[in-house]
Amino acid sequence: MATPILECRHVSVAYSGRSGDVPAVVDFNLSLMPGESHGLVGESGCGKSTIALAIMRYLGRAGRVVSGEILFEGRDLLAMVGLVSGLRHYFDAPLENAGSMLSCPQQQARECAAFGRWMLHLRQFELAEAMLDAYGAVEGMAINA
Repeated sequence: MATPILECRHVSVAYSGRSGDVPAVVDFNLSLMPGESHGLVGESGCGKSTIALAIMRYLGRAGRVVSGEILFEGRDLLAMVGLVSGLRHYFDAPLENAGSMLSCPQQQARECAAFGRWMLHLRQFELAEAMLDAYGAVEGMAINA
Protein backbone atom coordinates (compact mmCIF):
# COMPACT_ATOMS: atom_id res chain seq x y z
CA MET A 1 0.00 0.00 0.00
CA ALA A 2 1.28 3.48 -0.92
CA THR A 3 2.31 5.98 1.74
CA PRO A 4 0.14 9.13 1.94
CA ILE A 5 1.94 12.19 0.62
CA LEU A 6 0.31 14.25 3.40
CA GLU A 7 -1.25 12.96 6.58
CA CYS A 8 -2.72 14.87 9.50
CA ARG A 9 -3.49 12.73 12.53
CA HIS A 10 -5.62 14.21 15.32
CA VAL A 11 -4.17 17.70 14.80
CA SER A 12 -5.29 20.37 17.24
CA VAL A 13 -4.17 24.00 16.96
CA ALA A 14 -4.47 26.81 19.50
CA TYR A 15 -3.57 30.49 19.59
CA SER A 16 -2.22 32.22 22.69
CA GLY A 17 -4.62 34.80 24.03
CA ARG A 18 -4.67 37.15 27.01
CA SER A 19 -6.45 34.59 29.17
CA GLY A 20 -4.59 31.50 27.86
CA ASP A 21 -4.78 29.25 24.84
CA VAL A 22 -7.78 29.59 22.52
CA PRO A 23 -8.55 26.38 20.58
CA ALA A 24 -8.83 27.04 16.85
CA VAL A 25 -8.93 23.49 15.43
CA VAL A 26 -9.64 20.32 17.39
CA ASP A 27 -8.85 16.77 16.19
CA PHE A 28 -8.38 17.36 12.45
CA ASN A 29 -7.61 14.27 10.32
CA LEU A 30 -6.61 14.00 6.66
CA SER A 31 -4.92 11.40 4.49
CA LEU A 32 -3.88 12.60 1.02
CA MET A 33 -2.49 9.97 -1.35
CA PRO A 34 -0.17 10.81 -4.27
CA GLY A 35 -2.19 12.17 -7.20
CA GLU A 36 -5.20 13.06 -5.04
CA SER A 37 -6.46 16.52 -4.19
CA HIS A 38 -8.74 17.62 -1.37
CA GLY A 39 -10.54 20.84 -0.68
CA LEU A 40 -11.21 22.29 2.75
CA VAL A 41 -14.70 23.74 2.84
CA GLY A 42 -16.48 25.36 5.75
CA GLU A 43 -17.84 28.48 7.34
CA SER A 44 -15.72 31.55 7.86
CA GLY A 45 -13.60 31.07 10.97
CA CYS A 46 -13.92 27.29 11.11
CA GLY A 47 -10.15 26.66 10.81
CA LYS A 48 -9.47 26.07 7.09
CA SER A 49 -6.65 28.61 6.93
CA THR A 50 -5.34 27.59 10.34
CA ILE A 51 -4.91 23.99 9.16
CA ALA A 52 -3.14 25.15 5.99
CA LEU A 53 -0.86 27.40 8.05
CA ALA A 54 -0.17 24.57 10.51
CA ILE A 55 0.82 22.22 7.69
CA MET A 56 3.17 24.86 6.28
CA ARG A 57 4.42 25.76 9.78
CA TYR A 58 3.41 29.40 9.28
CA LEU A 59 1.33 29.84 12.45
CA GLY A 60 3.44 32.68 13.81
CA ARG A 61 4.36 33.24 17.45
CA ALA A 62 0.79 33.10 18.78
CA GLY A 63 -0.22 29.86 17.09
CA ARG A 64 0.96 26.33 17.76
CA VAL A 65 0.01 22.73 17.12
CA VAL A 66 -0.94 21.49 20.60
CA SER A 67 -1.42 17.84 19.67
CA GLY A 68 -1.32 15.42 16.77
CA GLU A 69 1.04 14.69 13.91
CA ILE A 70 1.54 16.20 10.46
CA LEU A 71 3.44 13.88 8.13
CA PHE A 72 4.75 14.79 4.67
CA GLU A 73 5.95 11.78 2.67
CA GLY A 74 6.08 9.88 5.98
CA ARG A 75 8.31 12.51 7.67
CA ASP A 76 7.14 14.40 10.78
CA LEU A 77 6.86 18.04 9.68
CA LEU A 78 6.53 19.31 13.24
CA ALA A 79 9.93 17.86 14.17
CA MET A 80 11.73 19.27 11.12
CA VAL A 81 13.84 22.40 11.12
CA GLY A 82 14.15 24.68 8.09
CA LEU A 83 12.59 24.38 4.65
CA VAL A 84 10.98 21.14 3.51
CA SER A 85 11.78 20.13 -0.06
CA GLY A 86 8.68 19.60 -2.20
CA LEU A 87 6.29 21.51 0.07
CA ARG A 88 4.94 24.81 -1.28
CA HIS A 89 2.16 27.19 -0.38
CA TYR A 90 0.60 29.64 -2.82
CA PHE A 91 -1.20 32.49 -1.08
CA ASP A 92 -4.43 33.72 -2.57
CA ALA A 93 -5.09 37.42 -3.07
CA PRO A 94 -7.74 38.37 -0.49
CA LEU A 95 -8.14 41.91 -1.85
CA GLU A 96 -9.20 40.46 -5.21
CA ASN A 97 -11.93 38.33 -3.65
CA ALA A 98 -15.15 40.29 -3.39
CA GLY A 99 -16.61 37.57 -1.17
CA SER A 100 -20.31 37.82 -0.41
CA MET A 101 -20.81 40.86 -2.67
CA LEU A 102 -20.89 38.51 -5.69
CA SER A 103 -23.52 35.98 -6.65
CA CYS A 104 -22.60 32.30 -6.46
CA PRO A 105 -21.98 31.98 -10.25
CA GLN A 106 -19.82 35.14 -10.15
CA GLN A 107 -17.81 33.74 -7.24
CA GLN A 108 -17.33 30.45 -9.07
CA ALA A 109 -16.18 32.25 -12.23
CA ARG A 110 -13.71 34.31 -10.21
CA GLU A 111 -12.38 31.18 -8.45
CA CYS A 112 -11.94 29.41 -11.80
CA ALA A 113 -10.00 32.39 -13.16
CA ALA A 114 -7.83 32.49 -10.02
CA PHE A 115 -7.17 28.75 -10.30
CA GLY A 116 -6.15 29.23 -13.93
CA ARG A 117 -3.67 31.95 -12.91
CA TRP A 118 -2.35 29.70 -10.12
CA MET A 119 -1.84 26.80 -12.57
CA LEU A 120 -0.02 29.14 -14.98
CA HIS A 121 2.32 30.26 -12.18
CA LEU A 122 2.85 26.66 -11.10
CA ARG A 123 3.76 25.69 -14.68
CA GLN A 124 6.19 28.63 -14.88
CA PHE A 125 7.88 27.45 -11.65
CA GLU A 126 8.09 23.89 -13.00
CA LEU A 127 9.71 25.12 -16.23
CA ALA A 128 12.17 27.29 -14.29
CA GLU A 129 13.10 24.36 -12.04
CA ALA A 130 13.60 22.12 -15.08
CA MET A 131 15.89 24.70 -16.67
CA LEU A 132 17.89 25.09 -13.47
CA ASP A 133 18.18 21.30 -13.15
CA ALA A 134 19.27 20.99 -16.79
CA TYR A 135 22.06 23.54 -16.36
CA GLY A 136 23.26 22.18 -13.02
CA ALA A 137 22.13 25.03 -10.79
CA VAL A 138 22.94 24.89 -7.11
CA GLU A 139 20.13 23.67 -4.77
CA GLY A 140 18.49 26.64 -3.03
CA MET A 141 20.10 29.20 -5.33
CA ALA A 142 18.30 32.57 -5.38
CA ILE A 143 17.54 34.28 -8.66
CA ASN A 144 17.10 38.05 -8.73
CA ALA A 145 14.90 39.20 -11.58
